[in-house]
Amino acid sequence: MTEAVHKEIQNRTPYRLVKEPYADTRLTGHIIEARKKRLGETTFDDPRELQLQYAVEVTWEDLRTGQILSQQRIPIAPDTVHLLSTADFAPEVGQSLATGTQGALNRMARQIVDMMETPW
Repeated sequence: MTEAVHKEIQNRTPYRLVKEPYADTRLTGHIIEARKKRLGETTFDDPRELQLQYAVEVTWEDLRTGQILSQQRIPIAPDTVHLLSTADFAPEVGQSLATGTQGALNRMARQIVDMMETPW
């Protein structure tokens, strides 16, 4: 997740990544939930299609003032999740858990950088 967010920030924003003593802001995040769900199966009960879901809690703060620039928290009610990434993959056609995981994490990284680009 960290690597995917770093790449998104470098590719889409004017921000530079530096070590904390030199940083003006800090972006922190935690994966608070990860789920894997079977969507379909073969006649032999092997998974045909699976779904991965990740939920994160993200905070972006200004280290100079202590002000929270943006914060997304996963509320208790699952129908109001703000940052949720899902990826489907099909083992039958050669896709793997790694393929699905990378897709979900890349989508989550895009959502996190989108959050950073909203007016604050």
